[in-house]
Amino acid sequence: MLIDHLLRKRRVREQVDVAIWAAEPAPMGVAGPAVSQGVKDSVAERGIAYHPSRQISRVDAVNRRLYFDGGDEVSYDVLAVVPPHVPPVVVQKAGLTAPSGWVEIDRETCETRFENVFAIGDVTGVMLAMGKPLPKAGVFAHAQAEAVARTSRG
Repeated sequence: MLIDHLLRKRRVREQVDVAIWAAEPAPMGVAGPAVSQGVKDSVAERGIAYHPSRQISRVDAVNRRLYFDGGDEVSYDVLAVVPPHVPPVVVQKAGLTAPSGWVEIDRETCETRFENVFAIGDVTGVMLAMGKPLPKAGVFAHAQAEAVARTSRG
């Protein structure tokens, strides 16, 4: 959407095809079907092609091609990609991760299973009441940082 906005601001949007290829079956799925549909509608209103459930298996930067699981491929001129989220190796080797692959924390304090060791942000694995993971987003990391600050002050 930011790219769309920038292209419109420069008055060149009509000359550019914009597409989203997403591994997830729907955008913002954790927020529920209504929000997901709203995002899809907003993207469609801007003329952005949306392709869900498409896992990138390889990027050929030299020939500017994306390859997907299942064998499909597409060309691109400019690519903005978010790689799969994984905790840093140092966090894994320190023994902080749980079987889920993420650092499990107390929801209120962000303390790990180790006393006085806290984790915030993308390394954490927080399950919501609905059974889905908390998304990896800065707004949640900010709230977690505030929780740690409150806990640290006693």
